[in-house]
Amino acid sequence: MTPSTRHQLKQLERRAHLGVRSFRLRDGTRYYFYPERVSAQLLTHSGACRRASFLGQELPQPPEILKAICQAEDRRRAAELVLRGSFSSFYDRQAVIEEGQLVPRV
Repeated sequence: MTPSTRHQLKQLERRAHLGVRSFRLRDGTRYYFYPERVSAQLLTHSGACRRASFLGQELPQPPEILKAICQAEDRRRAAELVLRGSFSSFYDRQAVIEEGQLVPRV
C-alpha cells in the first residue's frame, strides 16, 4: 500500500467515525456508540422501567450500552462518557462503577 493510499484510507476511517464515541472494554476491544442513539435508547428504557415499576413488574432488559459500561476497563470514565453525569435512577451507580453489576434499586 502506498503512503498516499494509506493516507486516504485513514481519512475515510476518520470520516466514517465522525460523531462516534468509544471506550475500552476489559478484553482489550473498543465499544463504539453514537451518543444520540444511546440517549434515545436510555430515554426509552427509563420510560419502560418507570412503567414496570408502577405496575410492580420486573425491570425490562437493559440496553446494550449499560451492559457495555459494566464490561468497561474504566467503568467510571465509561459511565461519565455515556451518561454525561446523569444516571438511571433504576440502577445502583456504585454497583455499576465498583462491581460492574446492574443492580436494580429497591
